[in-house]
Amino acid sequence: MFRRNEKGFTLVELMIVVVIIGILASIAIPKFSSLIGKTKASEAKQILGQIVQGEKTYYFTSDAYITFAPGADCPEIGFSQPDGARFDYEFDAPTTTATATENVDVNGDGDLTDGLTLQIVAGAADVQDNLDDGNTILTW
Repeated sequence: MFRRNEKGFTLVELMIVVVIIGILASIAIPKFSSLIGKTKASEAKQILGQIVQGEKTYYFTSDAYITFAPGADCPEIGFSQPDGARFDYEFDAPTTTATATENVDVNGDGDLTDGLTLQIVAGAADVQDNLDDGNTILTW
């Protein structure tokens, strides 16, 4: 009689493993993406809080807020753009709004102006998370 003394996996066993890995990946990838977004928002909120606190201190000594442009340092309030920051930070004195903006290159051409902009705005009392796609602002 013939004996089958071959070692290895059958095609069905390999297909089952591929399906299981696919299911696990479909669960893990969205959770990982969500975690990255929360981390970025947390970083921006922390730095915006520092900017707002610095502006409040500056206001008590000078009776005015100071405006600085996106990506610029503001030594008057002791703020400098963090090294390797994902966001450009700015403060608009007339509206007393601190903003952190991250541009995303959607089509990979290196131009960030055609991408999505994540904007986190610190107003007088709260911090709002917005996703501005150029047409509408979605709040989450």
